[in-house]
Amino acid sequence: MRAVSGHAPLRVGRDPEARPRQFLRRQRRVIKNGAMSWSRSLTIKLKHSTPVIRAARFVLGLRTRGLEKLVFTATTGRTGTLTLTKVLETVDGCKSLHEPHPIMNHDILKATNAGDNSIADKVYPIKSINIRRAAVGYRYYAEANRLFVKTFLRQVVEEFGDRLVIDHRAPTNVIRIADRLDAGRSRTHGRAVPNPPGADAFRGSEDLFSVAEPANQRRHPSAI
Repeated sequence: MRAVSGHAPLRVGRDPEARPRQFLRRQRRVIKNGAMSWSRSLTIKLKHSTPVIRAARFVLGLRTRGLEKLVFTATTGRTGTLTLTKVLETVDGCKSLHEPHPIMNHDILKATNAGDNSIADKVYPIKSINIRRAAVGYRYYAEANRLFVKTFLRQVVEEFGDRLVIDHRAPTNVIRIADRLDAGRSRTHGRAVPNPPGADAFRGSEDLFSVAEPANQRRHPSAI
């Protein structure tokens, strides 16, 4: 190498100790990342283990004994669920959320549409914990979630029973909105989608949720 401005030749990368130092730094990063990954994996497994989930649901059940009503929406996407969430936020003592985690989408939705409810049943306890955790200290819990009737209607009905309020729009209005947005055909790509679990609770277009909640007892969310 030629000298620059009278200085000694540059010997980039020739330091005999540079390679060992770089190697050790890389090894430390690998060990650290591996330890973090292993620790995180172990934490997730423990957090989602059956005993921990049961204990968490029991404790949160005690902490939400004052929870009077849970409001869920039965609707498709693009029908004003975000607006409804903001409206219900103004109700005193109401915790209102829009599609909170886990949304119960993707693999859960695909399996449920194919008639396999095992994945939804496995994930729902985590959903239940998040619902109760968010509802601690509130009288009402409201969740606007387009996946409700598709993936976890049955589980919510079984868990919360008479405390459940299902808010839904008239089917003709939903169809009109879907047609206006051209959502119906693009969402299903022309394929027939099987009825979601809990569809046996449907009794005609005028009373979709008669089993989950009799029509003469159903109340508008503004009345809670």
